[in-house]
Amino acid sequence: MARAVHALLYAKELKLKGHEVVLVFDGAGTEWAEAWKQPDHKLHAKYEELRQMGIVEELCDFCSGAFKVKDGLKQMSVDTLVSEFEGHPSLAKWISRGYEVLILQITCLWINGP
Repeated sequence: MARAVHALLYAKELKLKGHEVVLVFDGAGTEWAEAWKQPDHKLHAKYEELRQMGIVEELCDFCSGAFKVKDGLKQMSVDTLVSEFEGHPSLAKWISRGYEVLILQITCLWINGP
C-alpha cells in the first residue's frame, strides 16, 4: 500500500511542478488500477484527483489478463488497455518522446520536463 500511495503522491507533485505525467500500470499494478477505480477503495479519491488533473494512464493489456482484472476493467469502460509491444505498453514510445522512466515497484511514471 505504501508504494501505491507514493506513486500517487509523486505523480501529483510532478504534475503540479509542470511535468507531463503518465501512469503506466504493468504487472501486478494492473490490480491496483482496477481497485482504485472502485468508489469504495480508500485510494479512489486520490486516484480520481490525478485523473481530474489530466494525468494520463495506460494499463498493460497482457498483464491485466494475466492478473485476471481485464474483464473488470472492461466493464468499467476502461479504454486505456495497451498492447504495443508483445502485448505490453511500449517503453520505447515514451523514451523516444523525451520521457524519463521512474519505476515504483507496482507502477511506472513516465515524465517529461516542463
